Amino acid sequence: TVRHPLAKVAEDSFEAASIASAMQRPLERDESGESLFLSVDLGAAFGLQALNAIYLGRLHAVRARSISVEAQRDHFAYMQDAYMQAGIDPGEHVLVHAAVSDTEG
Repeated sequence: TVRHPLAKVAEDSFEAASIASAMQRPLERDESGESLFLSVDLGAAFGLQALNAIYLGRLHAVRARSISVEAQRDHFAYMQDAYMQAGIDPGEHVLVHAAVSDTEG
């Protein structure tokens, strides 16, 4: 299979545009009136989409929080590191090292 070299860029751009579009809808507000946005990513890998949501929230003056779930140990460690490298406190978000399934085990 041959993929266009910009295919990955297009995928990431589409996902970022989707997050930005979601932030334009009426959002929840906290007690101070600040807009809130919650990103939930099951199979988060390195946390890129959650980080995009947090950064886009900053651009739109929206307090973005994330719940990111990743089963693969190395990917989870990379995700934690990516938050810290980006200057984002992982403690302000929910990062879960677990698999998501419709069955136990």
